[in-house]
Amino acid sequence: MIGNVGLLAMSALGNTGTDGGSLLVPILAIAAVSTVLLLPITPFIHRVTHHVPLFLLLVFMATLIYNLATFPFSVNNRFKFYFHQVVDLNDDTNTVSLSGLNPFIHNIVSSLPSTANQKLNCSPGGRGKNSHVCRYDASSLPLNLVSGVKVEDLLKVTVPESYDGSSVDVVVDAVDTRLCYLESSIPISGFTVEGAGPLQERFGGKIQDSGVKRIDLWRRDRSRPWKLNLKLKAKELSEEASEDEDPTADDRDELKLRAETNALADDSLVVTIRCAYSDANEPTTIPALTELHRYMPPWAAVTKFSAGLVEIQKNFTIQSAGGQE
Repeated sequence: MIGNVGLLAMSALGNTGTDGGSLLVPILAIAAVSTVLLLPITPFIHRVTHHVPLFLLLVFMATLIYNLATFPFSVNNRFKFYFHQVVDLNDDTNTVSLSGLNPFIHNIVSSLPSTANQKLNCSPGGRGKNSHVCRYDASSLPLNLVSGVKVEDLLKVTVPESYDGSSVDVVVDAVDTRLCYLESSIPISGFTVEGAGPLQERFGGKIQDSGVKRIDLWRRDRSRPWKLNLKLKAKELSEEASEDEDPTADDRDELKLRAETNALADDSLVVTIRCAYSDANEPTTIPALTELHRYMPPWAAVTKFSAGLVEIQKNFTIQSAGGQE
């Protein structure tokens, strides 16, 4: 039974290092299983001749040299890395991010034809403390997420030109997707979606006092837009008077009014909408992923970094009504 548990543990923990996790976990698992396996023979181990431990030492040295010298990945034990593509409609950029262990992820990115004349941007990040993220421009591989619809026409967002400082209405729609994200530069203390049920506090639906800056939007009907009303958290105002001054009551009122006016003038709201797409059944839908499948080495396997393979994003700036007066 202990042997079966050990085999199961080794099979389950085999990709811990590839995923960027600590190798201490599988090492401790091997030590624990080995200790439990040897416990029943401890009363008789003194009868074992020196030939047995010498043979086990030779086996250990041979396997150690083999594991240090051979390539760590194969077709049966693949290197897993993550794919994420972001199209920014404001900057007109199309960026692909591949994350995984270095230097293997750098070698995979360098083998792609679309990166031949590019300077790769690789830096620590991604999942796991030992993971790196390599980014490259994929503008030469245009997306075809929805047949007959341009990428810049996928998002349909309606925002007002100004807001009153406490709430704002936003309408979000995207062609042929069920998942979008809304990010706000000002913390959101509450929100409602037209036609949606109330937040379930027992499932973590309660918003903290500090507010949230991101809302995940999901719908069953792809033709139905999200109509949101966002309640914005009030900004704490600070006095402009210095500590060594002792202003009178009139001066304090004037300073407070000036601080409120400056806060409203600088309190523009930036709303970022990101919508996710994951359908890659056709090779022409996400050409960057198709290229990756074609040219990546056989010992590698790619998966998506987040809920969507591709995210289309756009920023919208809403001025404060107080700042326009």
